[in-house]
Formats: sequence, C-alpha cells, structure tokens
Amino acid sequence: MLERYGSESRSALLAHNLLEAWELLIRCDCENGDLQQCVSRAVTVLRAAPYTCGVLKNMLMSFRKDEEANQGKAASALQVRMFLGNLYDLQKAADRRFVLEAAKDAGYDGMAALLENDVPEKS
Repeated sequence: MLERYGSESRSALLAHNLLEAWELLIRCDCENGDLQQCVSRAVTVLRAAPYTCGVLKNMLMSFRKDEEANQGKAASALQVRMFLGNLYDLQKAADRRFVLEAAKDAGYDGMAALLENDVPEKS
C-alpha cells in the first residue's frame, strides 16, 4: 500500500516540478526579451494548465512589452483579448477576473481597461 501511494506522490511532485521549470523558462524568455518564445511556451503550458497565474502574467507582460516597443506593428490589446478567447471563456466572470488580475500584475493597463469595460453578453 505504501509503495502504491508513494509512487503517486512522487509522480505528482515531478509534475509540479516540471510546471515550475516551464514557468521559470517562460519568465526568463520574457525578461531576456525573447517575447515570441515566451508566448509560444506560455500557450503550451496554458493549454494544459490554464490557471497558472505566473505563466499568464509573463505572457501578458510580453504582449505589453511588444506593444510598447513596436507601436503600430504589435498586436493591440483588443487582438490579444481575442487571442485569449482561445484559452479562456471570457464570458465567464471567473475567467475574466483571472485574466484581469494577471493583466494588472503584468502592468498591461490597456488589457486591464478592456477587460474592466467588457460586459459579457447575456445568453
């Protein structure tokens, strides 16, 4: 019995450590200015674990940095919001609030304002 449950604990620990490693790699990409790699890796992680706040924050920070550096050529906050619709159901208050908090933490004021003013459609 101990061997069985001990193995499950080890596999859960390894999975958690892998997620932490990916999160650190994404943060390094963002801080080193490799914004495209940051977004690519973040999307990979967020498809598997969408509520990983640090990963979403770093991805949004990359979009913000790109928007600041390449005004007119980078994706706008509206385009990023549409892209996030592939990962989150932004009609749901919980998902919208989660993305809003990550946008605020990332200093992405344009996205935060867009989400704060976003009123979900009634279905």
